[in-house]
Amino acid sequence: MRNLYDKLLVTSIGLEKKEALWAIAQEYRNFAKQWPGQYQLVQKVKLWKSDETKELSEQIIGIFSKTLQKYALTEDEAIHFIRTLRSYLHVRDG
Repeated sequence: MRNLYDKLLVTSIGLEKKEALWAIAQEYRNFAKQWPGQYQLVQKVKLWKSDETKELSEQIIGIFSKTLQKYALTEDEAIHFIRTLRSYLHVRDG
């Protein structure tokens, strides 16, 4: 999970709004394609029962949330947007 967090963080540096969202989305999808096993585990954070994993998961969501701050969304709108985007980005090959 740290691998995904690091990739998203580096990708988002210096970008804002649409460019940041696009870059984060691309990196998220690339991660899923390059490391499908790790990606599957990232989707099951609650099963890990680890404080460190929960914190990393929250930090990943934080990257998305920070990017959305420029759009003046309410907290609920941002949460729904992030859920929708992540759902859309799930890789379904074959």
